[in-house]
Amino acid sequence: MIRPENVIREWVSNEVAGLRRAATMVGEVTGDAATRRRFERMIADTAEQLSAISPALDLDTNWATLAEAREKIDQLKTEALCYIQGMLYRTHRLDQGSGQAVDALIGYLTSAAQVPNGLVTGIAVGPESFTSTINLIRLPFPESSVWELPTVAHEAGHYVTRVLTRPPHDDRHPLMELIGDRKADASEPHLHEFVADAFATYTLGPSYPLTAMVLRIDPTEVNRPSPTHPAWRDRVLTMAQVLRELTLLLRTRTTEARSAGVYAALAEVVVRQWKRLTGDTDPEVEIAYVLAPHLAACLIDHAPHARYHPGPHLAALEGRLAGDDWTVPESITPAHVLHAAWMWRLRHPDDLKGREAVHRRARALLTQGGTP
Repeated sequence: MIRPENVIREWVSNEVAGLRRAATMVGEVTGDAATRRRFERMIADTAEQLSAISPALDLDTNWATLAEAREKIDQLKTEALCYIQGMLYRTHRLDQGSGQAVDALIGYLTSAAQVPNGLVTGIAVGPESFTSTINLIRLPFPESSVWELPTVAHEAGHYVTRVLTRPPHDDRHPLMELIGDRKADASEPHLHEFVADAFATYTLGPSYPLTAMVLRIDPTEVNRPSPTHPAWRDRVLTMAQVLRELTLLLRTRTTEARSAGVYAALAEVVVRQWKRLTGDTDPEVEIAYVLAPHLAACLIDHAPHARYHPGPHLAALEGRLAGDDWTVPESITPAHVLHAAWMWRLRHPDDLKGREAVHRRARALLTQGGTP
């Protein structure tokens, strides 16, 4: 006869065994020792939490401890499964190489922001998302097109928010401090979204706002916020204002004053597309004027090398993506490739056949400098 106090021990034993099996499977599909160790650390932390379950405590207390631990366990299992799915999807080349393009973009973003690349990716049904448990970016199933890739920069922005430090004080995190300072302007979850939007716009220029407007936003619900996300109207117009603020900031810096106007021009590209898609005749929101100056200043001060520089070669790059034999300089970045791809798509909105070819060439350029 199994005693009541022994039942919870069986549950604990079963949960720990399941986590260890999940860690083993992660280890079998990944060649990345850091990822494997990260899962192992999380499992060790969870097992330590379960060790608080003791025969000396009453059953109600033990079951409450187990219920709390299981929330974390379920999250770990979900992320392990997402990661395993993503690795198998790549291994069998079902993603058609898009995973490599994602890796190249993440590597570029973290290197430019001068933060360690502690991100991993997985695949699941639904939109992109980020979870800080193991710093996982969930990518949508099936693979993303090149025009969807800018959303990866938004999810990476959630990670950068947490890890970007303020040298020489490595214990200070300027983006997290900004969120703490602006809680009177918006809720904390909404501020995290505004910061991630600003990071994606700062690093990729108009590519991220265009992706959001064309491929992620329901134009009939642009004014509807949720508990976790601001309304899209507030978000997109704040992105545009961040670009304008870059122009204002750079005009005060003599070395870049002459080229500063390019960001205001990019902002107008965003606003013009917003008006066209939504019919918005008065594209202004107060939150944009409140937050954008602080977002732009924080990023330009603490992630100076991550700022997108359009440069003079976008037209040549767009031509190369279209299949023309144009020479593209070696200095192009993933941000340039994504911007050029969007330039092409805006000029050829109905060319579905050409779109597939541009997607393949852009993905090749993104993938470790491949030649289209």
